[in-house]
Amino acid sequence: CCNASCPPPGCFSTAPGDAEVKAIACRVCGSAVIVERRVSFVDCPGHAELMATMLSGVSVFDAAIVVATATAPCPSSQAAAHISALATAGHSLMGKIAIVQSKADLLFASAGSAVGILGQLEQHAEQAAEAFRSTLAEGAPFFPVAALHGVGLDAVAAWLAMLPARPIGTLSAAPRMHCLRSWDVNYPGTHAVQIKGGVVGGALVQGTLRAGDIVEVRPGCFTQQVFEDKKGVRCTQYNFSIEPLLTRILQTQSGEKELACVGLGGLVGLSTTLCPTFCAEDHLQGCVVGRPGTLPPVWQLLSLSDVVAVSNASDALESETGDSDQSETEVLRDNCAASLDLIQIGREVRLHAGSASVLATVKKWYSKRNKLVVVLHRPLCTDLQSSVAVETKCAEVYRLIAHARIVDGTQCEILQPDDESCGHPSSLLCHQEAEVPKCLNTDPLEVDLPGNPEGRMLVDSPDSLGNVPEIAVDLQDSEFFRERFLDDFLLKRDSNGASPGVTMPPPELSREGGAHCVWKNFIRTVAKLNRPANHVMSFLASEGLSGHRAGEVMLCSYTWVQHKKKRLTEALQELCKVQAIPAAEWEQCVYITTCTGHQVRASSALDFTREEFPLEINLKDCALRLGSRGLGGPGKISQRLCGLMRMYARTFVICHQCRSACTHLERNRKLCHTSIELVCSGCSARRFVPSRFNIAA
Repeated sequence: CCNASCPPPGCFSTAPGDAEVKAIACRVCGSAVIVERRVSFVDCPGHAELMATMLSGVSVFDAAIVVATATAPCPSSQAAAHISALATAGHSLMGKIAIVQSKADLLFASAGSAVGILGQLEQHAEQAAEAFRSTLAEGAPFFPVAALHGVGLDAVAAWLAMLPARPIGTLSAAPRMHCLRSWDVNYPGTHAVQIKGGVVGGALVQGTLRAGDIVEVRPGCFTQQVFEDKKGVRCTQYNFSIEPLLTRILQTQSGEKELACVGLGGLVGLSTTLCPTFCAEDHLQGCVVGRPGTLPPVWQLLSLSDVVAVSNASDALESETGDSDQSETEVLRDNCAASLDLIQIGREVRLHAGSASVLATVKKWYSKRNKLVVVLHRPLCTDLQSSVAVETKCAEVYRLIAHARIVDGTQCEILQPDDESCGHPSSLLCHQEAEVPKCLNTDPLEVDLPGNPEGRMLVDSPDSLGNVPEIAVDLQDSEFFRERFLDDFLLKRDSNGASPGVTMPPPELSREGGAHCVWKNFIRTVAKLNRPANHVMSFLASEGLSGHRAGEVMLCSYTWVQHKKKRLTEALQELCKVQAIPAAEWEQCVYITTCTGHQVRASSALDFTREEFPLEINLKDCALRLGSRGLGGPGKISQRLCGLMRMYARTFVICHQCRSACTHLERNRKLCHTSIELVCSGCSARRFVPSRFNIAA
């Protein structure tokens, strides 16, 4: 927030990366805001089977948020394993880890009082702090959060803004990006002339890239050498010949925002001139992108030293809770020894270096010297002295057992590509010049860099990059954030509790002939539900009660004297509020009839002469004529309508999280043109609802 007197951490908030800053106001004081930092989140699954997904993204992490449910013990076995994995990746995240106590609003159902809620949150935090002692998460701050209600998120935003910045020297280094994903953006059936190049996505760890740069992708393409043994059996030997890919960057993008230059931090996508088949289905995942001639070597055999065992976090937790007389140190030592015993000659292991995950076979294992030699099943591009995480299969699941450091190895044979950037076979634009968009501003001093720690444009003073905003709140004060969360949540719940549900009038039915019944107060019911009348009618038709709009009732008479005292437009607005008729129905169904018989809609131009007064304001189509043949009399139909309206309210009106009726239907065209979501205005919860009924786009 630009207002210096706005109290922290409420002055911090979050917004989508493509949001216009000018359209955002401070939620506390309403002042204008500035962007302090742009961040990208990598969701790491907690299941042990998906540990490789997390290890592939560790190379681009600047900080970590441990999301722990406030109603369950912390840490879980998966959370402890992830903290151990962060330590094995060789990244210094000490002081850059926060613990979010999510779903703290669920404690209100069990605690019963404010004192009990604070006690449960404090007990949960103390248990986690004790478990994370002597780990990277030691001393991490705790933030209670109720995400569905939007409470506590400002504290997390303040913590993100206060993270230390990266050294400025890494901006001037040779660019290097770890590729996390690659894909083909062309739809099936696209004409050859309209085909676009492949896209690679990841995060830069040093340097900057911009549209028009020529980059190299390693390892790129590779081939294996196949030979025949003495018996004539074809065997595959893990000797590789690689051919790096040279390409030109056509466009750089972060989220929905197109940038002319991208830097450190944040997930970015690079649109290239590569043939889409090279990038389809994450074929380039684990590759390294950078300036030609500056990338690390590519290995086919690795020699690892300083192999340090990692105890199985889940086994350690089970040992603590079980009946064991061993001390914590003895349990840890036994788990480490058991992990190293899993390393055997000829056994298959999985290595993680940077964003790459590569299978390998153990060739030599020197347990006394903690040295390991492995043969890779595919090329690996990484630097010497890089940290490597080692996994092995145990009970059909890969488990993290150790981490090591690369000291030597055998490099792959590299086939140098053509010097011309657009003449290489990997280029999509082989026979024409690659066009760089002219609309982009290629001056890096005038664009937003995802890696800029201030989130704004770069300035001339290098010292400014190391500054972080200062706030008068201690982020380590967990007691303050617990009390603040409780006060904000109670205030939010009380403000949204005025209309927890919806009360509908009972159906007023009358028989019309022998085959129809008229629902007289249909429009009143629609107004209570705050839903379009056509949507309600479509729902009733799907349940076997089809009908059509009918009926007309006079709301009031309006004379020339009344018109002199109060304009007709003002009178109509007051009448709309009194009658509680939805705005859409008011525009379509309210008509004005003059004394001469002329009739116009109330939404049209209202310019009447004195001779046309008095006016009659009528409401047309206020009732619903239902087919009643075979359904019984008005009594049975009324009972059925009550049941159907309760079902409609539960499905299309009531929020399942906070039980509020302050909701609206929203068509989500980004997911699917037929997907409709119910969005709660109180707690911001969203859920999909059936989309087969008529609703405005």
